[in-house]
Amino acid sequence: PLSKSDEAQILATVLEAGWLRLFARVEQVREDVLGTSWEQVLYKKIMEALGYSKNQTAFLRLAEIVTYEIICAEMQWVDEEMAVKKCAALLFGAAGLLPSQSKPGAEILDEATLTYVAPLERLWEQMSHRLGIKPMKSQAWQFFRLRPQNFPTRRLAGMVQLIFRFYRQGFLQGFLKIFSGQTKDYPLIINEIENVFTIKAEGYWREHYRFKEERGKPLQKSQEALIGKDRARDIVVNITLPVLYLYSMESSDGALKNTLQEIYFRYPKLSENTITRAMKQQLRMGRGSVISASHQQQGLIHLHKLYCRPLRCSECLNLTGSP
Repeated sequence: PLSKSDEAQILATVLEAGWLRLFARVEQVREDVLGTSWEQVLYKKIMEALGYSKNQTAFLRLAEIVTYEIICAEMQWVDEEMAVKKCAALLFGAAGLLPSQSKPGAEILDEATLTYVAPLERLWEQMSHRLGIKPMKSQAWQFFRLRPQNFPTRRLAGMVQLIFRFYRQGFLQGFLKIFSGQTKDYPLIINEIENVFTIKAEGYWREHYRFKEERGKPLQKSQEALIGKDRARDIVVNITLPVLYLYSMESSDGALKNTLQEIYFRYPKLSENTITRAMKQQLRMGRGSVISASHQQQGLIHLHKLYCRPLRCSECLNLTGSP
């Protein structure tokens, strides 16, 4: 029935659904933050996002085994180079993905891999015993039918660099600095927060997908990012904004809340997915449709998940009349 309405009604419904999806995510965060810290919630949700569909469960499990607080405690009081190595040792070791864990007794012939992995193996052996961490099985991770640039090893390498950027001040305070400034230049804020989550491959990971010698063609430029622009945007819209929105409510920070609403409303389109494409077709929106921002895409997803069901058409049509 909505597809038979005029364009203004359709767009108003999609807009309302977009806000409802944001508020639904905020309520989910409210449940998640009970009994834990804001830092752990952000860390866990980012880890889940890096797992995509095939490795979400494994990333979530890893975030529970090695919490944000454990990692940051180990990274304090050492120089920055050692902090990065300790973070990598904890994540790869607890994941069960270090060479000694995934293939015990296997010889590493690649000199670059040996140079990178050797200190991680030593650090993991020391920290795992002291902290009593029981690692995951390497079989918990899916590599089959994944593009090499999406291998969990590379996503974990990206997470190491992301944690390194914030381990002294924490995710929450780092993100708040971006959104709580005096500037109302919203495109600038959007660009800054996206850059935070965009991690380029450096050093060992510029030429490797996992802990083995890579043969064949070198990594293409489009594959060099450990966390690319598209995934960074997904994390901003689906994780960062809802978490900070709840924080603004809990802290009664009206200025922050208004900024987050403006950013959500103005945020550019994300990559299309099967749901947004199907909904545009269902609502008879052609290629020239005015779906031009991410909150509209979020609205399409919300309509698909909650209202495109038998007997819910009238609710969908009446969304714009709700308080």
